[in-house]
This record gives sequence, structure tokens and C-alpha cells, in this order.
Amino acid sequence: MVETFYRGTIYSTIKGSFQGFPLKGSMSTPRNNSGQSFGSSRSAQGPRSYPSILPQEWYDVFFKKADLDAAYDLLVGRPRHFLIEATRGHVRSLQLRFDEAWEHLDRAVDMSEEAEETIPNLVRRFLLEITRFETALFETPVHPSTEFLSLEMPQVDPAVFSEYPEVKQVLDKRKVCEGKLLLHLGKCEEAAAIFEDLKEQNPSTTPEALAVYYLNLGACQHSMGLFEEAQRNLENAEFAVAAIETRLNAVRVGSTLHTFFYFMGDGEKAAEWLAYVQRLDCPQKTKDLFVKIGKRLYERCLEHSRLVAW
Repeated sequence: MVETFYRGTIYSTIKGSFQGFPLKGSMSTPRNNSGQSFGSSRSAQGPRSYPSILPQEWYDVFFKKADLDAAYDLLVGRPRHFLIEATRGHVRSLQLRFDEAWEHLDRAVDMSEEAEETIPNLVRRFLLEITRFETALFETPVHPSTEFLSLEMPQVDPAVFSEYPEVKQVLDKRKVCEGKLLLHLGKCEEAAAIFEDLKEQNPSTTPEALAVYYLNLGACQHSMGLFEEAQRNLENAEFAVAAIETRLNAVRVGSTLHTFFYFMGDGEKAAEWLAYVQRLDCPQKTKDLFVKIGKRLYERCLEHSRLVAW
């Protein structure tokens, strides 16, 4: 079931998810149900804004305060939208409550099929697929014999990037997913190339994203026997953590660094990062949860006999 998911979900639907975007060289532009164009004629006006489905308070509670229970509760009773359901599923997956997570995510898929065909909803639909992929990877180990479908990303019209920066963000997230899956499958050189490219193409990205690139690149290099390079990239991840402003991402990256150094036999650094996690100003329940997630990741590393990340 999980192997079929990896083959069929995020990879076989790549092009389908972007059917609504103007592709490079295309003369047509998608329209919403009211006939309003999402074309390149808007590019001179700069990025477009559209109402957020999630309340602003939710971002503060989830990312800044790292209060997962409160973040989930804030979405109860909200207006029906597949992004709401997907987000509730994401929160439950972080809480290791996978049965509930999949109930929300499966419901989100059904709801997404009825959603209006707009570029914002196409972006949200693609993020839903990424969330489902990450939940599957988080929940169940990937078997080495899992078939891997590599599909090229469509060439999206650059005008779309200027109007909708979120499109570039989801394309990068998709690449991260591919890199993680390759890492879990033991195709470390291919995975390393993806994370190296992401790092080179996004030098001004957020500290959170840079930390993810460095962690995964370091894991790839460590598995390839490039220990000095791996150590250097893990140090870069440590530097990136210092600039992370949201407690959720800080606790997540900090617990991963703790796990990595513990697996590598560096008890001193592992202890430092565990102490860092415990010092963070967020609910103790969240810190305990991510320590548990770190142990889960350590077990996954043991299964593969090398570093892996999610």
C-alpha cells in the first residue's frame, strides 16, 4: 500500500497537478469560474494576494508557539475547505496519530476534487499531495525494492512565479520530497545532487529551508563515506538553526540534529542539542513529542544502517 502510494501519488500526479498553470511557451492562461484570467499580464503588478484559508492566529499558535493541540483545536468548526482538512491531518501526523491523520487527508482529497479551479487552489492541492507523501514517509519505512518513478517537472511560465511566489515554493518542496525518498531508497548520490541544487538555487531562502537542505545533504554525504563534507553541512545546519524564528521549526531541526549526532557517536553534541530542545520556550508536551520523534528517526537510521531524514 505504501509502496503504491510512493509510486502513484506525488510522482504520477506531478503534471496533472499543474495542468492549470501556464507552461513555458504556452499562449493560453487558466481562468477561474468567473472567467478572470490568471495570465502573464499581471506580472507587472507584482505578487498577487488572495485571502488565506487558515486564520492568522493559527500560524502564530502552530509555528511561533509550537502548540500542536491548540493549533488543531483552532481549525475545528472552520468553514469547509480541503486545506483545513489537510492541515488538521498534518498536525495529527506530527502527533504520531496516523489513523486520524489519514482520515483528514483522505477527506481532503475528496473535498479537493470539488474545489474551484484557481491557481491558489492548484497550489493548495499540490501541497496536499506533499503532505500525504510526507505522512507516508514519516509513518512507514520505505522498502529498498520500492519502484521509483522519476518524472520531470513541467516548465512553468516565469510570469507565474512573479505573480504567485507560492508556485516556486511548492516546486522546491516537491524536489525536497524526491530527495528524501531517494535518500531512504539508498540512492544517496542522486539525492545529494537534488539538495545541492536546491541550496545553490535558493541562497536567500529561509533559515528553516536551508536547515532542511543541509541536514539532508549531510545525511547523504555521510552515507556516501564523505564524512568531512557531511560534518561541514551538519555544522551549516547548526548555524541555520540560530536564525530560525519559529519554535516549531527550531524544535524539529534541533531534535533531528540530536538524533544525527547520537547515531554518529558524538554523544557530546547530541547532548547539547537535546538540551537546546529542552530550553525552547514552547509547551513541554511538544518538546517531549519531538524527542519521541527523534527516537523514531534513530530507529529508522538503524534499520537503514545510515542516516536518513524526514
